[in-house]
Amino acid sequence: MATPKPREAFDNDQEYLKDFWITTEFGVDDVDSYDYFLGFFGDGFCPQNKKEKEHYQSLPDIGIKVYRGYEFTSGSPYRMSWTPDKKEAEGFAFRSSMYEKCSRLYGANKSTKKIMPMLASMTVGKGNIDSVLLERELEYIICVADYLFYDESELEMKIEERPDLLLK
Repeated sequence: MATPKPREAFDNDQEYLKDFWITTEFGVDDVDSYDYFLGFFGDGFCPQNKKEKEHYQSLPDIGIKVYRGYEFTSGSPYRMSWTPDKKEAEGFAFRSSMYEKCSRLYGANKSTKKIMPMLASMTVGKGNIDSVLLERELEYIICVADYLFYDESELEMKIEERPDLLLK
């Protein structure tokens, strides 16, 4: 996990926030920060470089399959980071499960006994994608996903347990 660069290393707040999001694997967990980033991405403040803009323009208008990997007790499908790369999402489900296992060894989050990698998937349209990030992994920021919890009819989401992604 990388450490974000200091604010002084950037010309503006938007570049700094984008870099912070990219370099922190689990760094935006509290509600206040998450709501802040929801506005940052959802209102179009995230700067996109030429390659990211070209990637977005090349996407089809509809029928984009995206995935999100997470761990059952510490994650959620109702978040912004999604990827069209299923293997990448599976890798994140594995990493977040290992993170959960390690944190429990040190006394954190013992609310359940089971650690379970999860994989969510849905099909979205180009208009659902608020930002494309290419600097770490291929990541699509989809802010509308946060509202699925309140209105799941807008986008159908499939959620599956993936015990095959646990460390043997």
